[in-house]
Amino acid sequence: MTIVKRGKRWGVKVWNPVKGSYDWIGTFDLKKEARQAEQDAQKRAAKLGVTVTEFAAIWQRDYARPSPATRQSYRYGLKGFVGRFGNRRLDSITRPEARAWATSNPQANGRIVRAMFGDALRDGIIDFNPFSGLRLQQPRGRKDLTALTENEIDQLADTALACLPGDIGPTMSAMILIAAYCGPRPGELMELKWTDVHGDELNISRSLDATGQIKLPKNNLTRTVAIPQRAMEALRALPRQPDTDYMFVGPRGGRFTKNTLNHWWRQIRQAAGRPEMAFYELRHACATMLLERGLTPADTAIQLGHTDGGRLVQEVYGHPAEQGARERIKEAFEDTPKNTRKRRAS
Repeated sequence: MTIVKRGKRWGVKVWNPVKGSYDWIGTFDLKKEARQAEQDAQKRAAKLGVTVTEFAAIWQRDYARPSPATRQSYRYGLKGFVGRFGNRRLDSITRPEARAWATSNPQANGRIVRAMFGDALRDGIIDFNPFSGLRLQQPRGRKDLTALTENEIDQLADTALACLPGDIGPTMSAMILIAAYCGPRPGELMELKWTDVHGDELNISRSLDATGQIKLPKNNLTRTVAIPQRAMEALRALPRQPDTDYMFVGPRGGRFTKNTLNHWWRQIRQAAGRPEMAFYELRHACATMLLERGLTPADTAIQLGHTDGGRLVQEVYGHPAEQGARERIKEAFEDTPKNTRKRRAS
C-alpha cells in the first residue's frame, strides 16, 4: 500500500498480487481520506484469494534478489511448501500448520517461506505472517562454533592426503590449508589462478556462485590477502596442471565446482570423524588464528573481505579460546623489557 502526495492532494495506489502490478485507487483532498481508502483497498486485497502457488510465482518474479544463485535458492526453498499447500489460499495458512511444516523441513527453507509471507503482509495481501515468531529451536550458529586449532587443520590436510586418490589428495589438502590460513570464501577459492599469486600475497578478484557463474567477490570487493608460511608451503607442494591456469583442478582436469568440492569434502570429514563439519568452518578458523595472534578485528576483516571494520569478526567469526585470552592479558601486565618500553613511551 502506498500513499503519495500529489500537489495539495493525496493519491493512493495498491499492489495487486494477481496482476503483479499496482492499481491506482484515486486522489483525495485529505490524507485521512486517502488512508481510509488505503485500508479499504487492503481489505479487498485480502479477499483476492491468491493461492500459495500464485503468490510464490509472483514473489520469485517481483521480490527476489537479482542474483541467480539467490533465485535458485528461493526455488529450492519454496518447492516443498508449494507442493504441500499450493492450492490453498495464501491467507488460509494457519500458525499450527506453519509450525508443523517448519519443524519437519530444513530451517533454510523455513526462512525463505517466512520471508515470502513477510512481503505478502507488508503489501496487505494477508493479515498476519503465520511463520513469524514461531520460536523454533535454532541450530548451532556460526557464532557458537568451536574453532579448529592449527593442529586440527593440519590433521584435516593430512587426512585428505591419506584418504583421497591420485592428485586429488594433494589438491584438497592445499585447499584446506589455503582456506584456513588465507580465509577465502569457497567460491573465491575455486576461482583462484596461479597468476593471482604475487610473492607472499594472493589477489582475490573472482568468485564462482552456486549456478556456475563467475562474478566479483561478495560486496563487489576485490582484495589482496597475505599468504602465511604454512599456506605458502601448501602451494609449493600443489601439483600444477599444464593445460590450465586454475590453481585447484579436479581429477578430470576441470575447474572445481561447488559439487566437486562437496563430494571430496564429505569423504575427508567422514574419514576425520567430523561428519557434520562444514567447509566454511575453515574460514572461521582463519579469523580465530589471526585474533589469537594479536591482530585487531579490523585487520582480520581485511583478510576476510569484510567491509564493516571488524564488527562481524567480533560478533560471528572470531572464536578465540578463553584460556588464550587470559594468557595474553597476563602477558600484557608482565614487566618485560618490551612492555616497560611501551609504558615509558606512553
